[in-house]
Amino acid sequence: MSPDDNDGAIYELQIESMLSSQQAESEVLKRPPTHNLNSAINQVSFVLFGCGMLIGQQAAYTSLDFFTVSFPDYKPNFAIPFIISMGTVIFQVMFFTCWHKINLHLRITSVFVIHAIYCIVTVLVTVKFASSNETVCYWTILLFNLIYGASYAFL
Repeated sequence: MSPDDNDGAIYELQIESMLSSQQAESEVLKRPPTHNLNSAINQVSFVLFGCGMLIGQQAAYTSLDFFTVSFPDYKPNFAIPFIISMGTVIFQVMFFTCWHKINLHLRITSVFVIHAIYCIVTVLVTVKFASSNETVCYWTILLFNLIYGASYAFL
């Protein structure tokens, strides 16, 4: 066999390999998905997920009156929604590179845990520390709101 014959044989093997990989890919694409999005359990879980996300959002925005009374020298009615939105926008750019590396179940669960902690901690910190050191407490609440906004970007 001459060197040209070897090159031809290698070329033919490469072509066959490419064709078989393309056929395998097309077979995978032809298979129906193994999950059914229209199943009853999926529809119920989607509704519960939406309700769960809205409960945290509702707690954040309805607490503005509480924070306005707790921090009379500041303007939490403007600052808190702004900080939540900025946290979502800024961290969404940062999380975009790692979304595909983290399991969706872990992301959803961690967001719900963060929202539960947020709902409890913001009120406890305000009640406990607002009278003793209003400035530190206010900036701590803003930090919690930034983390809360960033958690939305994590989804």
